[in-house]
Amino acid sequence: MLDSPKEGFMNEKSFSTLHHACAHCLDELETATRQTLNLLALVERFPANVEHQTALDMQCVRERKARADFQRRERGLLRFVAEEEGFEPPNEFPR
Repeated sequence: MLDSPKEGFMNEKSFSTLHHACAHCLDELETATRQTLNLLALVERFPANVEHQTALDMQCVRERKARADFQRRERGLLRFVAEEEGFEPPNEFPR
């Protein structure tokens, strides 16, 4: 329901920006998850190594932050699409 071509362009630009940010966060989450898995394998192989365990603990924190950032971006993108289509955003995507 666009009132003008300029509004349509701004909506496309907004969508593109949100989509790019979400995709970037997903890439970061994938990288963090792979690093966590690699460290988990090291801890499994060398359970007495305190440095590996500490690195795994720190990496788990980084992965949780990356997951939270991705989920926040994803909610924003889904909310934007829902509102553009005239739907009320689902309750699980709070403002």
